[in-house]
Amino acid sequence: MSTPVAKLCRGTVVHRRYRPKVHSLKYRVFSLLVDLDEVQALSDRLKLFSFNRANLFSLHEKDHGTGADGNLKRAIVEKVNARYGGLEIERVVMLCFPRVLGYVFNPLTVYYCYGAGDALKALVYEVNNTFGDRHHYVLSVDAGQQDTLAQGCAKKMYVSPFNAVDGAYEFHVKVPGETVAVGVNLRVDGAPVLKAYLAAKTSELSDRALMGAFVRLPAMTFKVIAAIHFEALLLWAKGLKIKKRPRALHSLSLKNKSTS
Repeated sequence: MSTPVAKLCRGTVVHRRYRPKVHSLKYRVFSLLVDLDEVQALSDRLKLFSFNRANLFSLHEKDHGTGADGNLKRAIVEKVNARYGGLEIERVVMLCFPRVLGYVFNPLTVYYCYGAGDALKALVYEVNNTFGDRHHYVLSVDAGQQDTLAQGCAKKMYVSPFNAVDGAYEFHVKVPGETVAVGVNLRVDGAPVLKAYLAAKTSELSDRALMGAFVRLPAMTFKVIAAIHFEALLLWAKGLKIKKRPRALHSLSLKNKSTS
């Protein structure tokens, strides 16, 4: 039987842009690492955390996946099966920002998809932009990669207004344990454009830990969206040109809950 997963992850997010202008940022954040089979029991056990209902901290299925209420685990497994049939996913562990005081914006949510014997079979990278679009990058895990993973795929969705929809992502991920780490590099024509990295230490997810996180970063999720717009303003002031947003091909539009 697998070890229950329920962790608070405290760490930092670092971004560095290499071209056409150099720009960097670093922010303290905290995330939740939860097994989607255990999240309801976690909600029943904790006073400060709830699943699909309001609380100081909460996780709502409609903030993820297809953007609708329902079985989030099933939605993620279906995405894996649509890309790679026969992987037989048994557990899905989710790394994300929680809602704090009812608000959240997750630029990136990572789903670790495990098969029998806790073998990691696939990762799903759920990317949101501030225009209401969402895209899932579904990538299988080679049998020999079970600790530190390197994956890549073509960029498919408009994210930053200063980057067109071209190039490729490189993902570098450490399988969760005492620490979690997720790195995303964007390359265009083989040259680096942007690197983003989350590094965090994990601890027991308890009411005490949640209250401590709230005291240290009381407006963390509001800070995330504010920082995105503030840093965009700084980039615009440095002379970066805004790239026209294309129609959201192959991405979920959260404004109308449909795939275009």
